[in-house]
Amino acid sequence: MKRTVTVQLVPWISNLMPLQTYTANSVPPARAITDLDLMNMNLDHLSHSAARRLDVYNSLSSEEKRKLQMKIAAETRASRKLDPAQHLHILYYDDHICVVSKPSGILSVPGPRRNPSLAGLVHKVLSPSIDIDKMVVHRLDMDTSGIIVYALQEDALRKLHDAFRNRQVKKVYQALLCGHVPLLSGIEVDIALERDPLHPPFMRVAQSRSSSSDRVVHPSFQKFIDQAPKPSFTVVDVRSHEYLHHPGGSRLPVTRVELTPFTGRTHQLRVHTAALGYPILGDDIYGYLGEGNCGIPRSADSFHLEEQLHELGMPLCLHAEQLSFFHPFTGAPMLFQAKAPF
Repeated sequence: MKRTVTVQLVPWISNLMPLQTYTANSVPPARAITDLDLMNMNLDHLSHSAARRLDVYNSLSSEEKRKLQMKIAAETRASRKLDPAQHLHILYYDDHICVVSKPSGILSVPGPRRNPSLAGLVHKVLSPSIDIDKMVVHRLDMDTSGIIVYALQEDALRKLHDAFRNRQVKKVYQALLCGHVPLLSGIEVDIALERDPLHPPFMRVAQSRSSSSDRVVHPSFQKFIDQAPKPSFTVVDVRSHEYLHHPGGSRLPVTRVELTPFTGRTHQLRVHTAALGYPILGDDIYGYLGEGNCGIPRSADSFHLEEQLHELGMPLCLHAEQLSFFHPFTGAPMLFQAKAPF
């Protein structure tokens, strides 16, 4: 992939170690799943829950059918074979780490079902001495694009885990939100998040629960639902107000924002933006028709705009634009950045 590398001295490092900056162009998303793909698919890759629902498809309500179709499409995407020439975009690697620009639409890690993943491509191409699971430093959602780092040695994994845990790593995301957010900088979202007992395994803004409102869920989810809410903090900076053109001729407002998370909760950025009233464009969980509920009601006008934007068929517009950390072996400060594909 096309990239540029710059090196400069930074006075805030006591020994004046050079800052290495790696910049790459955007990478296209993985090919979307078509209706033809779904018609011709092999059902062996489906989860047991999806296969059971498919067996009684004709008895489902229209809403249940829609949710099952979304689930099957997601599982089909997650099971597709990956091509290193098409899906692997390496910005940097050495004996210790590998930094990659991930396309939207593929998994960053294999997960419990051992699906094809970006980590698998890195392991196949670079052949590190450690297992795939020991390469995993952090994760991006399947539909989130952007910068991700993998460890190629166990010592590098330990040091990078410590850096993430101690908040010595800076992450900056770019997103398109539905609607025009007021032109403000430094919007601070500081709220506790918890698993949603009504829509497991998704997240929501923490709220008081009554035993009558919580339904019985699968034991594998219950342990997460029983956990206490955890604090989460994101800073939102508005970059620009923009418009997308609807086929019907209307101009639909969206806002390009910079998101800086200071904690790393599941779906944190998705929930935080939805809780502000401006979900991320293309979010099929907390946005229009999504099964997840951020925990804060949105207006009818917001849903109408989201419905129009949904008709554009755009993928999730969330991109990990920058990742900066100190090299786990040399200690050199490193900054990786890749342009958003939207």
